[in-house]
Amino acid sequence: MKITIKCYPNEKTIFEGEYESTKHALIDAVSKGADLRGADLRGVDLRGVDLRGEKLKICPILMQLERWDVIITHGFMQIGCERHTHTEWNEFNRPTISKMADGAWNWWKEHKDMLMLACDIQVKQAAKIKDELDTKEEGK
Repeated sequence: MKITIKCYPNEKTIFEGEYESTKHALIDAVSKGADLRGADLRGVDLRGVDLRGEKLKICPILMQLERWDVIITHGFMQIGCERHTHTEWNEFNRPTISKMADGAWNWWKEHKDMLMLACDIQVKQAAKIKDELDTKEEGK
């Protein structure tokens, strides 16, 4: 079927083609280097998608916070074009964050606690899913 990935909120087409599902379209889009910033991915099950070498265990948290889009997986957080582990983000200091972009430090101070909490939630959810899968495997 024809799948079209559109930008939210302007409905501009970002990527399209014939695919079995939106998930398959996203996998192809990522592999082809498509710029998916602003993509409307509400309701898409992204479990199992390989995102830059990280196989997703659960759907990522996607946010648009004022200046930058945020993607949080169980291992990484990407803010704008900066992608780092949760630990790295938590340990970054003012000079490191300030070098990323103008105004980044003030933005980070305002959103850090909430974003790090979201990272913790992703890690706990991924661990819970892993435990459930391990339990099912043991029961076979």
